[in-house]
Amino acid sequence: PFWIEAYILYKHFWGKGLGKYFLKQFEYLVVTLGSCFLIMKVIGLISMHSWCGFFLKAFSCAIISCGLIFLLYGRSESFKYFFVKVKKIFVR
Repeated sequence: PFWIEAYILYKHFWGKGLGKYFLKQFEYLVVTLGSCFLIMKVIGLISMHSWCGFFLKAFSCAIISCGLIFLLYGRSESFKYFFVKVKKIFVR
């Protein structure tokens, strides 16, 4: 089952209950489904059926996805850690 690794890590390594893991996974599921719903609504408003429309839709998907992630998780410690690591790669 998919939760064995989480059980071992949370219970034996971090000493926490498995409930926090499932709560976080549920949060990610809700955010993913909400962003998919929002993206589908925005993409539905773009009625162009050409390469220009395709690239406009792709650009809209990227901006909405990245924007939601930044708005929801931009102030978290894990996002700050990730941002520092990415910044080290691109800024030398």
